[in-house]
Amino acid sequence: MMNELVRNAARMPARQLHLLLAGALLVGAALLWTYALRAPLGALRTAQTERIRLESGEPNAALLAAQLKALDGEVAALSAELGLGMKQPPAAQLLLALSGDISALAARHHVSLLRADPATTAQTLVFDEIAVDAEASGRYADLLAWLAAVESTRPNVAVLRVDMSSNLDTGAGAAVDDGRVELKARIALFVPRAEAP
Repeated sequence: MMNELVRNAARMPARQLHLLLAGALLVGAALLWTYALRAPLGALRTAQTERIRLESGEPNAALLAAQLKALDGEVAALSAELGLGMKQPPAAQLLLALSGDISALAARHHVSLLRADPATTAQTLVFDEIAVDAEASGRYADLLAWLAAVESTRPNVAVLRVDMSSNLDTGAGAAVDDGRVELKARIALFVPRAEAP
């Protein structure tokens, strides 16, 4: 087969053979450019442009200042929301406020708050955890809405632990499900420590 191709190529006029070879070279060069050289050359061009911009020593100072100002504003807003850098009220006052919020939200969500006992205060490097162990009963959906409302009262309030069980009334020897659920939850308020690093 190769011999036949060589014989056919030898019978062609020289001009056509040269045009055919030139066309094959052009197609090969186009394929080389498309698949092998264009992407690296574009990356090189971008890198050179960035190097020239960095060497000029003129970063866009106005853009950097605007970004820094926006970030400072966000940090200040978050710090104020979390109470960082502010004098905190005593733990007993915070515990009382948390218990009041829990109770008010329970009434608003048709939840019977059975108990709200202070839990032991835990400490981390940055926060003091002021917690309440709450026991409540109500319909499942109301309890979930109540827990969600408790967590959304402040950004530093969290429901740490939840245990639920159905409330079965065992009167007259038979279990009757009245649709209520018993809930035990630990609700904590995280307060930044004054001596935090």
